[in-house]
Formats: sequence, C-alpha cells, structure tokens
Amino acid sequence: ATVSVLYWNRVLHTNNMDLWTERGPSDALSEEKSTEYELAESVKFEQLIDLTKEARSESQLRERVLGWLDGMVKSFVTDQGVKQGYRLEDAKLFGGRIYSFGSYRLGVHGPGADIDTLVLMPRHVTRDIFFTEFPVELSKHSRITEMVPVPDAAVPVIKLKVSGLSIDLLFASLDLPSIPNTFEITEDKILKGIDDKTQKSLNGVRVATKMLACVPQVMVFRCVLRGIKKWAQARGVYGNIYGYPGGVAWAIMVARVCQLYPNMSPGSVFMRFFTFHRGWWKVPDQVTGQVNNNPIHLTKTLDVDPDHDYGFRVWNKVVNYSDRRDIFPIITPMYPYMNACYNCTATTLRVIVSEITRADDIFKAHQKDQTPIDFEKVWEPTDFFSTYDTYMHITAGAKDPDEGRKWAGFVESRVRRLLSQLELIPKLSAHLLPKEFCIETPENSQKGIEFNWFLGLRTDENQKDISLSQAWKVYMSYVTGPGNTTFPKTPDMYEPTLSIIRRRDLEKTVPFALTPADITNIAKAMAAQKKERKLSKRKRKEQAAENELKRGKGDEAVPSSPASVASTMSKAASPLQLGTSPAIRPAAPRSFPPEKLLNPQELVRQATPSPRKSATPQKVTPSLTDMLIQDSFN
Repeated sequence: ATVSVLYWNRVLHTNNMDLWTERGPSDALSEEKSTEYELAESVKFEQLIDLTKEARSESQLRERVLGWLDGMVKSFVTDQGVKQGYRLEDAKLFGGRIYSFGSYRLGVHGPGADIDTLVLMPRHVTRDIFFTEFPVELSKHSRITEMVPVPDAAVPVIKLKVSGLSIDLLFASLDLPSIPNTFEITEDKILKGIDDKTQKSLNGVRVATKMLACVPQVMVFRCVLRGIKKWAQARGVYGNIYGYPGGVAWAIMVARVCQLYPNMSPGSVFMRFFTFHRGWWKVPDQVTGQVNNNPIHLTKTLDVDPDHDYGFRVWNKVVNYSDRRDIFPIITPMYPYMNACYNCTATTLRVIVSEITRADDIFKAHQKDQTPIDFEKVWEPTDFFSTYDTYMHITAGAKDPDEGRKWAGFVESRVRRLLSQLELIPKLSAHLLPKEFCIETPENSQKGIEFNWFLGLRTDENQKDISLSQAWKVYMSYVTGPGNTTFPKTPDMYEPTLSIIRRRDLEKTVPFALTPADITNIAKAMAAQKKERKLSKRKRKEQAAENELKRGKGDEAVPSSPASVASTMSKAASPLQLGTSPAIRPAAPRSFPPEKLLNPQELVRQATPSPRKSATPQKVTPSLTDMLIQDSFN
C-alpha cells in the first residue's frame, strides 16, 4: 500500500491536472485520494487489467499499418490533384489524413480488435471518387487480403484486412483546399455546409478526441474502461445493436465517474462506477414500461451556441418529443449531441441495472469487512442459460457464407424490435443475450452458414395464457415484410425461424451455444428444481391429509368440496416454477416455419378448460398455461 501511495502521488503529479478543463455538469463528489485498502486492491485490479492488453509486437504492427495507410491517402490525394490539372508541386501540398477512433483511439483495444479509421480529404476528392478509385489502388497491394466497399450505407465504409488486421475505413471530404497534419478536427466550424453522411463519419473521431479531454487522468480512465468492458461483455450487457450500451456509451459512463472522483486510483474508480450508476438509473415501471432518467453527459451544458449551430439535430428532451421517450440517455460530448443508447428498451435497462446492482453488492460486501476483493467474481460469465426455464431460439442464414453474414447482420439488427414487442405482453419478461452463435457447415453442404440468437422467457404466476404470434409477426414484418426497405432478401437467404426450447433440452438441441460452465449450471438448476418439486409434492400430500382429518372432525372452516381442494392443490405448487416465477413450458423443442407460428391458434390456443364433472383431492390438475402450451406444440 505504501508503494501504491508513492506511485499514485507521482502519477497525479505528472498528469498535470491543470490541463483538465472540461469538468462536467457538476463539481466532483470527492477530491479525496484512495484509502490504503483501496490502493492495495487497485494494484490487484491493474494487474488483472494488464492481461487484457495486446502484445507489443501487435501494437507495433498496428502502427506500421496505419502509417502505410496514411501514406496511401496522401499519395491518392496528390494523384487526384494532378489528374484534375494541378501541378505536382502544388498537389503534394493538399495533404489528407488518417484518424483513428473507437477503442483503438481511446487506448482500450484488446488482441485481435479491429481499427476504426477515418480518411479525411480536401474538396477535390469527392465521395464518389474515393469509393470508386481508392479501392482499386488498394487492391494493387498484396497486404490487402479482403476488401468490401459499402458506399450506400448510412455511414459509407470500406471494410478491409491489411496484413491480417481488420480495418473499417470511413471517409469525409471537407470544403477546404488542403488537410494538413496540424488540422484540428474538433472545431465545430468544420461542420459548416457538410451533409449528414459526412457529419456521421466525422463524429466518431470528434467524440473520442473530446472524451479524452474530459477526463482528469487518461491512464485511470483507460484502465477502468478496460475493466468495465470486460465486465459488460462477460455479464451480457454489451452491444448497441441489441439494445445494450456499446463501447462509446460505456466510455462516457466511465468518464463521468472519473470526473466525479478525479484523484482516485483505477480500482477505486472501478468500484465507485457501480455505486454511482446504481443510484443514478431507475428501472422502468412494470406496467407502463416508462421511466424518467436524467441524462449522463460530460460537458458543462448541452446548449448549442447559436453562432455554431449548423442545422444538425441535437438531443433535447424539451424540444424533441421523441427524446423524451429515451429511458437510458448517454449523451455524446461533441456537437451535434446525440444519445448513444437510443436503442435501449425497458427490458434491457432492467438487465443493465440488475447487473450493476450485482457488482455493487459484491464490492460492498468486501468493503464492509475490508477483505480482499475477488475481481474474477465480478467478471464471472453470465448464467443466462441456467436462469430461465424456457428460451426462444432464432435462426437465420444463407447458402453462401458471405451473403449469410450480411443477412445475419440485418436480422440481428432487428431482434430488438422483437424484444420491444414482447414487452407489450402482460406479465411476460424477456431477456435477450447479446451474442450470436455461428455454425458454418462444410463446403459441400447445401445448408451454408447459420446464425443463432437466444432470449430467455419468464411469466408471472398469475398469467394464464401467452401468445407470441403477434410479436413474431411484427418482427418478421421488419425483416421480410414492408418494414424492410433497406436490405433486399435473395432466394438463397433463409427466412428467420423460431423454436421454443426448454432448459433441460438445451444441451441436446443447441450444444454449440453452451460452455462447460453452462452445462454445470443447468444441471444444478435442474437438480434444485427437482428438489423443489418433491418438497412441494410432499407438502401437498400433508395438506390434503390434514384437510381430510379436519373434515372428519366436522371443521367447517375447511372447504369440503373436492373441486375446491383440487383447485387449492393446483395453486399450491406447479412443476413449471423456477424460484417463484413459473416459466412457459412447451411439450418439446422443435423449429417450425414462420407461417405456422403466425397463426395464434397454433402458437397458443386462447381457450378456457371446460369445468370438470368431478375431482378428487388426490389428482392434481395441470395448470392452464401448461395445457395451452402443450396443445400448441403437439
């Protein structure tokens, strides 16, 4: 701890706190330094974080590749200038630059991570010229092994592999005669007169650069963000496309806590991250799904300077009605301000808050007794596949692997639409695992490539009938129906299919999705459920015997009707329960075509069982949910 104190005193001195100008919308919560206990735990934390970093040789390869790309950009700008009639001496002065952003720019990338880059060129190189001719120039070099230009995307990009490194190459052309190496990309005036695609391309670099200027200690910020990314990915709360925070959102949330505790060590800030955000975020109302959460942002204000308002839409819940519906507002720190978590739903927010609470409870238990912290327990992989008794299994694919990946990306981007529809079903909760499972069959197979996604389902004990057909119908309308206006489906692409799988059948139906730990956890959950059933059965028998004895004594307080007794027994325990929440239980897992699923009568028969003519206390009637689901899948 003494060594840690000396070390952090030196770090705080050399970081020059006076350069930290963007201190956020409020003052720090504490200017204190970490305690000796926290410093000792922080050393352990940093040692574990060091294991997530790439080797020095890979870092050097990234630097060489980016240097080579920067040279290619400058050469291309010069050649285009000569083609358009400029003298070679003048064309060499036009410049052009490569910028990195995302995890690489923030300094939190791991081994094998891709590099998000922006190519910035002067006005004589247009978007059409770049996406038409620059790929041709790149293809002349053997170090380029893969290249897919996507010029029609909302944010045009060239996806390529250079010397084995995956790179996303965005493009922006500014109305300037040249782009020197000293060009300041964070100035708002460069946005004047540009279109939406250019603004979106510039946004990643501008946000990443500004974010680093908003934190008091860049090294602390990077260390904590690595820990948060590791936790979020392990616990299944990472991925903007699924409705969870992505890399930018988690970075903003970490940066805000760094602002609030500017003098503390990485381990201290990491622990306070969960305490702060646990108190900040409220979960949505169970009935309406609505909640009013205040935004997290890093700047003093979100007001736009009228002299630097260039007509782009900014996040403002007072002016924009749609922004009032955002339940998890994480606002980017550069104009135009945007919500990095606009995809978040009521369901995903509940999962996020639940996981933040779990981590905070772990830390509080150790801090109370000043015991060593088990950080690995915080990063323990999610027990998603042992938590629910029933799972929705979605598949999509294509014969051609390349086409299948594109199709799966589109299908995946619409899964949160299904989640939003499931939220409309009363008393049903759904949990989307933000992960895809890819199965690539041999080359001679007709099946090609298949992608899989899973949602866990749980229903309230008073919910008697469940129909998923409307939710699936709406989802499919966004995938293959009128809601799909951007991605044309080809005959070789398989329509998404849905199957319902019971937890006990996961290992034999989808073994590719399970880890050894998942299999162990499922076995434990099933054993606990079996024990609970036996206990419930014993209690029912004891209750029935006690009622019979009381009726024999003429106790009028106990129901004498056999039907009443049977009803009481049926409510006493159900084989469908997991903990206190019953689950939807189909008769058997199987895939079925969407057209059959879209029939509500096939999915769940909305019916009420006819009254029984007689009943005996010894016979337990299956629950209505069990009968409905059993009928629909037979």
